[in-house]
Amino acid sequence: GASVVLDLHVASNPDHHEPVRSDLAVTAAASICHTLMQMQQQFGLISNGRDAADRMASTQRQSEFASLESAQKQVAMREASDRLRPLVLQNQRGAEHFEHVHKTLARLERTNGLKLEELLAETQSQMPRDASVLVILQDVDETAALALGMLRRQGYAVSAIVNNYENEAFTTAAGRLMAQHIAVHHLLDESSIAQICKQLVLHY
Repeated sequence: GASVVLDLHVASNPDHHEPVRSDLAVTAAASICHTLMQMQQQFGLISNGRDAADRMASTQRQSEFASLESAQKQVAMREASDRLRPLVLQNQRGAEHFEHVHKTLARLERTNGLKLEELLAETQSQMPRDASVLVILQDVDETAALALGMLRRQGYAVSAIVNNYENEAFTTAAGRLMAQHIAVHHLLDESSIAQICKQLVLHY
């Protein structure tokens, strides 16, 4: 099975690609988890994105405060907490777990909290050693590539799914990842998702 890591940091998922690329990443994550469910494999979800339900609850609480100053303080505290809290749905099997993952993915949105390397450091202890790590990401800088390489050197089977339609940007990202001996898949468009899931079937 696999731990699916979905990077939704605003720095690596720029505005000019939105909402197309983040929607595609979410669809790919859901499809991969569904494929693993059908194969009776374990799957889980890790992300630095924020659950929109938390944001809505925060907004609702803000409207209930009597003073503007009180509201601002409470929301600022909540925002800081949310940005630094990774979303983790631990690896399990079955249709019920998939429904939970699917509903969570539908509510995810970009944040400016943990960057990918920070997310991996924070959640590595919750990644089972007997599952692959599939990372869905858009822009790949040297720090992110090194973090994935470190994960691989610590014994995890790591693959990256690069969510980019610009050939030059994909080539740069792929080069950095392959230098760390990370297997790379190209998430170009929706038709790519079927190919990636088919490769998963062949792998497992």
